[in-house]
Amino acid sequence: MAEDEQPARLTNSPQDRGSLLISLRSANRELQQLRQSRDDTPETRAKEAEILEGIARTHASLSEPLGAVRNALLAAEIRRELQDEVGEATALLLAANQQRNLGEMIDATETAERALQLAKKTGTASQEAEASKALSRILGERGLYDKAPQRPEALQTLEALVAAVKARDGVAAKEAEQKINSYGALVTDKDIADHIVPLISRDPEATTFLREELGWDLEKPYTQKQTGKEVRHLDFYLAHRLTGMGFGPQFKVCAMPVRVTGSYPVTVSVNQLPETEAWQMEMMYRPGFLDSGLQSGFVMAPFFDK
Repeated sequence: MAEDEQPARLTNSPQDRGSLLISLRSANRELQQLRQSRDDTPETRAKEAEILEGIARTHASLSEPLGAVRNALLAAEIRRELQDEVGEATALLLAANQQRNLGEMIDATETAERALQLAKKTGTASQEAEASKALSRILGERGLYDKAPQRPEALQTLEALVAAVKARDGVAAKEAEQKINSYGALVTDKDIADHIVPLISRDPEATTFLREELGWDLEKPYTQKQTGKEVRHLDFYLAHRLTGMGFGPQFKVCAMPVRVTGSYPVTVSVNQLPETEAWQMEMMYRPGFLDSGLQSGFVMAPFFDK
């Protein structure tokens, strides 16, 4: 399987797509004929599930996740009826990865969790590892890192990278980097910074090793002290007005915008939204927060250089 645990896609050439479409039509005809036979023996039902899984994989190869999910879930339902837990887990994994591609992250999480439960129940080690990886990727992309089964393993791999850099072991460092990449969003930029910045602060020559062995473009400025400069509320919104953006009272919500400079320039602001109508107060994300996020970036404008 590919790194994302999805069926490998062919090239985008018309010949490849044409071959897949022919295969898809053929499989759908076979499925229709099988259903018309009205043969409900376990063997026939298992054959139906097998065809559905093939159709799902073909849809996935065609970058058609909706069709892939629909057919994979149908296959999983048949496998469940047949009490084929290994087969059900396989179909659920296929569905979960395609739900992820659709952006249906909650459904993908539930489907992957079910596949992992079945894999653990059947004791199929390879399937359990695959389900754990799929679920971890989905949870990582949702920002639920601590719930991901592979999160501890991912952080251990990051620690192995740090150890390899300390030892100036290029082979081990490349292996660790490759494994870290396989975890996707489970290892965040913050995780990497939390481990690497202290290292290069103590050992500046590590930046040379990282650049030469791994191609990481790190320089000493990343160890610079971060400093902040607060901009007065009046000055901040006066500058907005001078550039053509005149905000009303309800939208001047950046109470304390701060420009942070150093190794990693960012903007920080304390935002205070005024009380508004009840329906607005009950919203999960009030519109003023969106405005404040956009406004905060303006603190980096040349107006505030001095």
